[in-house]
Amino acid sequence: ASFRFEETGKYVDVPVEWEGQYYPSYLPEGLEVLSCSRTDVEYISADGRDMGFLEIDADSFGSVDTENASIEHVSINGHSALLIEKSPRTTILWNVGNRSLLVDYTGGRDETIKIAESVLSISAFTNN
Repeated sequence: ASFRFEETGKYVDVPVEWEGQYYPSYLPEGLEVLSCSRTDVEYISADGRDMGFLEIDADSFGSVDTENASIEHVSINGHSALLIEKSPRTTILWNVGNRSLLVDYTGGRDETIKIAESVLSISAFTNN
C-alpha cells in the first residue's frame, strides 16, 4: 500500500475564540472580524457589508426572519439547505450531522452561496 499527502490549497483562518467544528474557508475581501464567541462570528467591511456565521448543536435552537422573504431549497455540498432572501440579506441554513450551520450576508446571493459552499470541518485540525 502507498499513500501521499496533497496540498488542497484551502486554508481556514479561524478566530482563536471559535470552538465550533466548521468554519468558512472563503470570506469576501474586506471583511474583518467584528465579534466572535464560541460558535458565532460577525464580520463587517468598510463599505458596509456584514456577514455572520453560526454553528449550533442539536441541543440549541435559533430563528430566522422569513416574513415577506423569498425562500427556496438549494444544495450546499450535497446537503439540503434553505436559502432565504430578504433584502438586503441572504441567509443559508443547512444541517451537517448533528450541527446546524448558518451564513447570513449582505453582499448578494452568489457570494453567500460561495461562502456556504466553502464551509469545512475544522475539527481534524483542532483539539476540540
